[in-house]
Amino acid sequence: MYVISTWKTVFNAGIFSVQTYATYRNEVKKFADWCKSKGVKNKDFDKTKDMVSDYLKEKISLGQSAWSIKVARAALRKAYKDNNLANDIKIPERKVKDITRSRIERPDDKKINLDNYNDLIDFCKLSGLRRREVSAITANDIYKKDDRLYVHVKNGKGGKTREVPILKNYHPKIESILEKAKDRGNERLFTRIPEHLDIHSMRREYAQNRFIEIRGREYKKRTRDKRDREAV
Repeated sequence: MYVISTWKTVFNAGIFSVQTYATYRNEVKKFADWCKSKGVKNKDFDKTKDMVSDYLKEKISLGQSAWSIKVARAALRKAYKDNNLANDIKIPERKVKDITRSRIERPDDKKINLDNYNDLIDFCKLSGLRRREVSAITANDIYKKDDRLYVHVKNGKGGKTREVPILKNYHPKIESILEKAKDRGNERLFTRIPEHLDIHSMRREYAQNRFIEIRGREYKKRTRDKRDREAV
């Protein structure tokens, strides 16, 4: 297969998250397909390193987002084991106004009856976990320390563990969810997470409320307050 050697390279390049590996592998395949469209033969793929800059320039000219271009560059840097690859390319700045994910209503938003998932929605809003993290959580992963509830995430982004504070004012709601699952031990807390449920918007809501919990007020853009920056 045209890109099989690069997939092996990426796999051995220090990536510890299955999702990140899948994303990078997909980006490498896109680049390989692009090279093929430019007349590169299978046996010559090792010679395509010099084509990376042109590939990224084309993505920029097509108006692709700064996020997608940076992911593509990161994946190809892993594939070629060169952290300085395509340093000559100036990637457009990431701008908040360009973020549309979970900030505008989409047709998918109306495909589920949210009333059937009240506990799941509350848990996501009060913990800010990613979709994959929520799908793996058990009742035993939630614990109390110093009068606060935490969620122990065993395998977060990049394969890392982390301890996530649950918003303190809503402990009773989490305790109610745990009461329903008290006999399920290490079974998953939520056995079904609808594909169209917008988990990302709930992560955003959690982050906003967590800032308020720390600072006692909403976040102010362009703040110069050191304590605000630390809270962020």
